Amino acid sequence: SRTLHDSAIRPMCASSALSSRSPDELAGSSVMVYNRNGRPKAEKALHVSPFLAMDHVYRFGLEPPGETARVSIVEHDASGPVLTAVFAGRRRALTTAGLAAALVRTPLMTAKVVAAIHWEALRLWAKGVPVVPHPRRAR
Repeated sequence: SRTLHDSAIRPMCASSALSSRSPDELAGSSVMVYNRNGRPKAEKALHVSPFLAMDHVYRFGLEPPGETARVSIVEHDASGPVLTAVFAGRRRALTTAGLAAALVRTPLMTAKVVAAIHWEALRLWAKGVPVVPHPRRAR
């Protein structure tokens, strides 16, 4: 069986000029292409991290939902993968009681995630990882 990081998967080439467009121009115009194995990929169109350049490609791994769901996003540069994000979860009924319970269990999850992202950014900066200027500011 194949994994989300199967080295036999080679993406097909695609190009676009999305990186020079404003967020308003990008709204509703996401460019998604598929490699020969049917996995979606997209060129990076938004400056997400001050530590990652714009000439990257996102490759997506999706498993059909069942009792569990799994989604991965792997960001690649010309040398290979530089960042991997994975979500895995179990199926649960979508009910008012279930949503209320999730809110009670994790009331500050958004604040926790934002704080963790900024903490990791501070650690990268402290290690001397170079900062990539925002494309609009670099002009």
